[in-house]
Amino acid sequence: MKRLLWLAVAFVAACSSPTPAGAPATFCQDGQAVCKGNAVATCKAGTSYDVTPCGESKYCTGGTCKPVVCEKGKLSCDGKNVMACPEDGSADPSVLKTCPIKCLAGTCVGNCNDGETMCGWKSLLMCMSGNWSAQACGAGQICDAKQKKCIDRACTPTDQQCTSASARQICSITGDKWQPASCGAGEGCFDGVCRTLVKGGEKPDAGTTVKDVATSGGDATVNLDTKGFIDIGKKEIILEQNDLFTVTLSETATPPAGTAPMTFDFSSANYNSISKMLQISGDSGLNKLEIQIAPIEEFQTGTFTAAGGEAADAKVLMNDGTTDPAKVQWKYQQADYTINLTAFDDVGGRIQGTFSAQLIDATDKTKKLYLVDGSFDIKRSN
Repeated sequence: MKRLLWLAVAFVAACSSPTPAGAPATFCQDGQAVCKGNAVATCKAGTSYDVTPCGESKYCTGGTCKPVVCEKGKLSCDGKNVMACPEDGSADPSVLKTCPIKCLAGTCVGNCNDGETMCGWKSLLMCMSGNWSAQACGAGQICDAKQKKCIDRACTPTDQQCTSASARQICSITGDKWQPASCGAGEGCFDGVCRTLVKGGEKPDAGTTVKDVATSGGDATVNLDTKGFIDIGKKEIILEQNDLFTVTLSETATPPAGTAPMTFDFSSANYNSISKMLQISGDSGLNKLEIQIAPIEEFQTGTFTAAGGEAADAKVLMNDGTTDPAKVQWKYQQADYTINLTAFDDVGGRIQGTFSAQLIDATDKTKKLYLVDGSFDIKRSN
């Protein structure tokens, strides 16, 4: 349930990017939708936008989100040719270059010495017996060229967000970093996109400041310096619903009495329309848990089990942060599972369900770990 917070508040009337002299009263036609990066911006009353991100599996064109034709920016191979998908994923891959010897995981490779490693497209390349082989990184991971290993990506490709009143940043196509971008003259940053500043219009959120906020179970009282503020009275603020990802861990099928469930922080839920995979993941300290359901159609719900094989590539995977001499990607891997997916909304909606699983320790097949009474209720990122 979303939380409601009442604020008796005054907001800043000036920001670091003041409305320029001669600013227009309106800048768009009410209801008109345009693309702002990888997001649809729909005009509100001519003075602002409602912004809807298209997500990783869609691209924006003509004011609408459409499914990608290929994975955005992906490098792949066609014989000796390195094929590149456009960065917006809107067209078929084209030839980027031709390798002199061989193409592997979107990278030109040649002769090698045993033990050598390098990165391909979201893959770690390893030389064994004088030949290169590729090991794909996990969902939500990239291959770091400096570390020469798969790591979690820093952000979701093409996501965009404001960093100040007049600047924003965009996630790189591989998801390895945020790239800075400035708004133009007479523009401000709102919800990750730049738009024209208007007379008497709202100022970018990054330019507002609120001091001495105190809440006590009822209305929130906000004390502000009076100079430069406009009193807008009492406002209802709807706060985002908190994400939830919990499960009880046990070495036995029935957890001992009093065993407390583990709550995973920094949870996320993403759908890849290319691989048709729904990925639900979260971290709790050194523990990392990931649920993969594939293949699955967007918005599909239902029960998925190991015995039924409703999703042939479904997985429940976990790491606990312990040292792994075998260097397997996931220490604990499913032997059995039941996943009940009850809600699969569009981007910005909710991914909800319950799950249980029996996991096998990949470094010691005699050891098992049970996941009991698991549940998730997470905002879908893409």
